[in-house]
Amino acid sequence: MIAFGDGPDVFAVEDTSAQLTWRRLPVGPVEVRCGPSLTRVESDGGPGVADISDLEPRTPYTATVTTSSGNHRLRFRTLPAPPGDELYRFATISDLHLGRTRFGVRNTIAEPPDVVPHPIRCADSAVAGLLAWGAQRVVVKGDLVDFNSAATWTLAERLLAGIPLPWSVLPGNHELAHGDRGALALARSHGVDLVGEVESIDVPGLRLVLMNSAIEDEDVGRWGHLEQAAAEAVAGAGGPAMLMVHHHPQSAPVPTHFPPGVSSASARRFMQTMRRANPVIIGTSGHTHRHRYRSVVGVPWSEVGSTKDFPGTWAGYVVHEGGIRQVVRRVADPGCLVWLDRTRFAAGGLWALWSPGRRSERCFTYAWPTSR
Repeated sequence: MIAFGDGPDVFAVEDTSAQLTWRRLPVGPVEVRCGPSLTRVESDGGPGVADISDLEPRTPYTATVTTSSGNHRLRFRTLPAPPGDELYRFATISDLHLGRTRFGVRNTIAEPPDVVPHPIRCADSAVAGLLAWGAQRVVVKGDLVDFNSAATWTLAERLLAGIPLPWSVLPGNHELAHGDRGALALARSHGVDLVGEVESIDVPGLRLVLMNSAIEDEDVGRWGHLEQAAAEAVAGAGGPAMLMVHHHPQSAPVPTHFPPGVSSASARRFMQTMRRANPVIIGTSGHTHRHRYRSVVGVPWSEVGSTKDFPGTWAGYVVHEGGIRQVVRRVADPGCLVWLDRTRFAAGGLWALWSPGRRSERCFTYAWPTSR
């Protein structure tokens, strides 16, 4: 777990690119030189981002950031490309919470009432970023809305209508346990078909298995009741499969941090069944608003944070013949970055330590196992 200082930092790395972010730099031009790449942006004195491109895979680099106050040097290494040709790329966004107007343990961080609410601004910025990155599909991993109501689903309908890609939406605990009951029907009346149980989407080189982990009227998650359906879905992939849910697998039988997910014992049993059905499997979840990467009984598992609170992210996945690469990038709209910088001080400033995780937990390459 890390905290970001005022100066520039390498937030995201891929095989041929990287994303720099900062809290404060002097007003004026910012020049970033890295290998053959030269990027120039303007700083308004507040948070900002810069992209580096044209890099080589698995190569150490030093980025030199030049401002009116001097130079900053940042060292990083690009990711290896997964084996084989690139086949497909898609993106996920999680925990948008459309309809919310505040953030923090006691909802103490707020904006003026006359601005576009931060969940909408950050969601729009995330969509713009993933489209520019080249995503061919979007999966929303739950908590698209903050509570189930006609007003929030109207916001969701407008957002999704502006995404010129195929999209799918998993329900989260905020859809099923907050607001009115009957989220699936109400969402459908606004043109949003939530995943009811288990759905499979076959894309080049990968089967996406979307599973509804949410329970009506409860914030905790549950996987076990859909174990057989999920096992059949991953077994029928004919190759690699990716399980996508809202609730994360806990590291202990009882929650050790908020919010609660799926108990470790239940998650391990479930994932053992998935591995028997198809050992070439990877998983991802939302819900925690944080970034982590670990193994659950041998299955790689990532948690990806929220678009709307620090650090404010979306995730991209690049499918290759022999593996997959995850990158987590920050939203880039300057107005969003100002808000996101404020939310880093939630929970007495601990949020800036808790949510981001390490860069290696946000950005990684995973090669498919060669033996089945």
